[in-house]
Amino acid sequence: MYVGKLMIRRDTICDLVDGASHLQIDGALRLGGHYLMHTLSKDNCVDVLQLAERYSLHSVAEQTQKFMRKMFVSMDSAQLERLSYGQLEELVQHSGLLCSTEFDVFSQVRQT
Repeated sequence: MYVGKLMIRRDTICDLVDGASHLQIDGALRLGGHYLMHTLSKDNCVDVLQLAERYSLHSVAEQTQKFMRKMFVSMDSAQLERLSYGQLEELVQHSGLLCSTEFDVFSQVRQT
């Protein structure tokens, strides 16, 4: 029986966003976006950014980029390697990047 509830879990969020986007269910897309923002971490931020960009979840992408600028120096190089050149370029060129020196930016990017 349909009860109007949507269970969102880490292992189903990609399918949920894909299906909601395909079927144009805006409420489900918003819920998926809220879930992604609520669970955002250094470990999943690249996945969240890529999902948000793929499905035009603009506010999720913007908030994820902001999070990544804040956490840049502590991000794992394996995460940074998964960014496209354009994504990495946008990240390091933004005036909101929280980094002590340009050398810190260079060191972090060089590891990728």
